[in-house]
Amino acid sequence: MWLGAAIVTPLWLSASCGQGTTATEDAGTPGPAEAGTEAAVQVDASNFDGGADVYDGATQDAADHATDAGGAAGATIVPLYSLPSDPAWTAIIAAKNKHPTVDVVAIVNPNNGPGGAQDANYTDGIAALLGAKIRVIGYVHSSYTARAAGDVEADIDLWKSFYPSVSGIMIDEMGNKPGQEGYYTGLTTYAKGKGFTFVVANPGQDVPNSFVGTVDTIFIYESAGLPQLATLGAAHAGHASENFGIIPYAVSTLDASYVKSALQSVHYVYATNDDLPNPWDSLSTYFDGLLGALE
Repeated sequence: MWLGAAIVTPLWLSASCGQGTTATEDAGTPGPAEAGTEAAVQVDASNFDGGADVYDGATQDAADHATDAGGAAGATIVPLYSLPSDPAWTAIIAAKNKHPTVDVVAIVNPNNGPGGAQDANYTDGIAALLGAKIRVIGYVHSSYTARAAGDVEADIDLWKSFYPSVSGIMIDEMGNKPGQEGYYTGLTTYAKGKGFTFVVANPGQDVPNSFVGTVDTIFIYESAGLPQLATLGAAHAGHASENFGIIPYAVSTLDASYVKSALQSVHYVYATNDDLPNPWDSLSTYFDGLLGALE
């Protein structure tokens, strides 16, 4: 995964790169971590800020997602690793406006995290996303637990200070070795204590079941092409789908039937036709159709 795509060279690690491999280590390949659905969701009025009617994400979580006769409801988490001036930001807003019942979460990444100072471009861009009722979460990275937890917590503090309307945190470069679970449980507890309501982590590949619950949602697949449906359900049978998401890239066309089948195992589905070296610097050309499949 990679961060700060628009401002700095992203650091991301991809499932296809293998454990502990970052984009900078693998020919500069960027990924969601470093670069800076979805069934009909009934959005409760408590999720909006009264007069401004801006979605704050504070009360919308897995319990808000409904299931209907058509199958499990889903949502999407989009690595929006571009500058707010990029067309991807207006495109995601336009698609959300066409599909208002779909829960859309955008990960933003000013500079491999929150950066060293508030950026008015991101302040305005985040406000525009929230105005479209898109939840916004901020990027941090953990370097597979090699980074001191206190340094990650400092980034979490900066997100709260610079962009207080951001409602969640995405932890990139998640470790997946037994014994590392407490590191992520601690970061989740810290973020929730600061008022964030949603914590996502991206190992770039699957994790042992012992990691389930250390954060709210784990990206168990980030690689080229769609993962096998059988593998999605087999490893984590018995765990709620809200614990898992997938973010495949280099997927040339939308397969709506695949999306609906995947929702039996994972709650958050994003796919893009963009490819390496940076799959996350644009919005999928079929994003509108993806939201339609998730309705």
